[in-house]
Amino acid sequence: MMEQTAALSSLPTELIVKILTYLDIGSIDSLENVSTKFRELISTSIQMWKQKIRLFCQADSQFKHVLSYSEYTRIKKSSKTLRSFYNCLLKINENMNNGNFSKRELLCLESEIKGRKVVQSPEWNRHHNYRGVYDMIFLDGRLCASVYDTIQIWDTRDYRLTHMFTKDILDQDHSQTTCFTLNKLIDINTEKVVARERVNSNYLSDVKFKNDILLCLDWFGNIHQWKIL
Repeated sequence: MMEQTAALSSLPTELIVKILTYLDIGSIDSLENVSTKFRELISTSIQMWKQKIRLFCQADSQFKHVLSYSEYTRIKKSSKTLRSFYNCLLKINENMNNGNFSKRELLCLESEIKGRKVVQSPEWNRHHNYRGVYDMIFLDGRLCASVYDTIQIWDTRDYRLTHMFTKDILDQDHSQTTCFTLNKLIDINTEKVVARERVNSNYLSDVKFKNDILLCLDWFGNIHQWKIL
């Protein structure tokens, strides 16, 4: 064993990192106690931990979106936090495989805040082919959901509804707002429209937000970019 370890430690650092990438976490923990070289390499190699996370996410479809999470983007320049993140993924996977988890539900249709609530109307059902929760965006622990003719923001860390924008607020500038036609920016604190696209803008198919940039893709392939000041 000592001879094998010595032979491994004599390899170029780049090759050792590649080998470590394919070892399980138990083997890595054991190698960390073998020599100072392994310990330093394992604790400081950003490349190794990023690659291990990437391989893990590619191997299981339920984790395939992890690499696009804002949390991963925030920590991917630190080997210490990457290692912790990888261990968390392993623990989550273990818990899911063993059925060791609990499920919480957000009652979007039944919740109320500041006297506001979702009003389910037969008239809505007759004129729209979508009912209940239709679309959601998750970012930094906050869930933004389109629920009937309201938009709700939930804090998933304590399962609390923090904001509800009703039809009166969303359509205050006399233009319809739905999950398809969200062509305006509304200040979350003042609840006032602060910017908007042209009134007859095309329906939207996707929305992405990163840092201070908001990108909207409409049904005709046009991309609208907003810069949040």
